[in-house]
Amino acid sequence: VVLPPLLVACSAGESNKDPVAEAKFQNEKRIGEEDVTERQQRDAEFVVNAASRGMLLMEISQIALRKASSPAVKTLAQTMLSQHSGLQQDVKALAAQKSIVLPSGL
Repeated sequence: VVLPPLLVACSAGESNKDPVAEAKFQNEKRIGEEDVTERQQRDAEFVVNAASRGMLLMEISQIALRKASSPAVKTLAQTMLSQHSGLQQDVKALAAQKSIVLPSGL
């Protein structure tokens, strides 16, 4: 019975866009308008993928932290969150420096 409202909520048009694909599209658009080398194009794709994977790892870690019953799993999840939080900040700083659009979500 809960399923129909979820399906309606998930089909909201704009919110249904893939943030990673949108970031890649924005970067390709900028690259097409500027004199950008192939290496810079590969760098942009790498940074977008790194940010996306980092967000995924952080999300999985948060779920593990909330739902795990094992103290060892919770400790590992907290460690992953701490380490990847700093890495995500570094990726964001690099993206800002290189004018690379990052995904807004998973």
